[in-house]
Amino acid sequence: MDYIFLILSATIMPFFANLLLMSILLKVGHYYEWYDEIDERKVHTGNIPRIGGIGIFWTSVLSIVLFLFIAKNTQLMDTIFQRQYLSVIIACVLIHLVGLLDDFKNLRPHYKLLAQVGAALIFIGAGNSFQQVFIPILDRSVELGVMGPVVSFLWIIGVTNAINLIDGIDGLSGSLSGVAALYFGLAAVSVGNYPAAIVSMAILGALLGFLFFNFPPAKIFMGDSGSLYIGFSMSILPILVFQSSNPSYALPYGATLLVIPILDTLAAIIRRRRRKQPFHTPDKQHLHHKLLTFGYSNHTILVILTGASTFIGYFAFLWVRVGTPITTYVLTFLWVTVLFFFLVLHYINKKVRLQQQKDRMA
Repeated sequence: MDYIFLILSATIMPFFANLLLMSILLKVGHYYEWYDEIDERKVHTGNIPRIGGIGIFWTSVLSIVLFLFIAKNTQLMDTIFQRQYLSVIIACVLIHLVGLLDDFKNLRPHYKLLAQVGAALIFIGAGNSFQQVFIPILDRSVELGVMGPVVSFLWIIGVTNAINLIDGIDGLSGSLSGVAALYFGLAAVSVGNYPAAIVSMAILGALLGFLFFNFPPAKIFMGDSGSLYIGFSMSILPILVFQSSNPSYALPYGATLLVIPILDTLAAIIRRRRRKQPFHTPDKQHLHHKLLTFGYSNHTILVILTGASTFIGYFAFLWVRVGTPITTYVLTFLWVTVLFFFLVLHYINKKVRLQQQKDRMA
């Protein structure tokens, strides 16, 4: 069986399945009033169901299981991958169920962190971790050795929370994750890792089905059952994609595709440390909140950030495909540019907030 047809099928099936499931979940959510709670980080005011993550999870995971099984029986999947991909399914089920429990019972943050730790250990314990890291500035690879699992653990926890934190306005988390899933899938095909391509594209298909109902104005949210699952998936995809080919590319490629949520989360960590607040304390100082302060609409912010992510992803993929010094320089330049953008935005937002405080006092 042609692997391209298999990968396309793994994308299309969860898309249409999730379109159908979302319409059902939407009605169920309203019937039982399973609405998203409003807090300091949220910008919506209406009653919107928070169970979209159920559709994302089940349509993508069932598609992954089905098409990996087909791939195994068509010689596209080597037996060495069986244990690795089984750990993916188990870890994803754990993280999704805990997220779902949080959506209904509002778990304490440390319980969610324990679930993330457990999922990360299940995945890493099956032999999945960063082995090397390519440093673009030095233009060389560094062996991680025994530090590989440690770096992988910190990466998984960090990215899982980064996707969860950026889920603050309609369509943003799903769009940024969808772009990343697309480029992970393309990279997997490029290096001949078809099982990883199936996983990436199945997640993309499920996200596209969800986004049909989540674009502003959103009719349904993914909730923590979706954001934790998608965040965990985004964290493990670079490890899976480059597991057997160019392993040193995994970390820089993943970090580049997810640069926006990663830098936004790092800024949140620094901000809350300076204020001596717990990391999980919600606020309205995330990237999308700052852009809202400047007067941009939800639609405009979505276009800006998704467009930027797509642009950055294209050059990251070009770097994987071509691997020339000039593409490495471009990748480094993009990182510096995005970091500069975050710093400028921070200082402009600080001035705007000070001016607003003065206006209120006047």
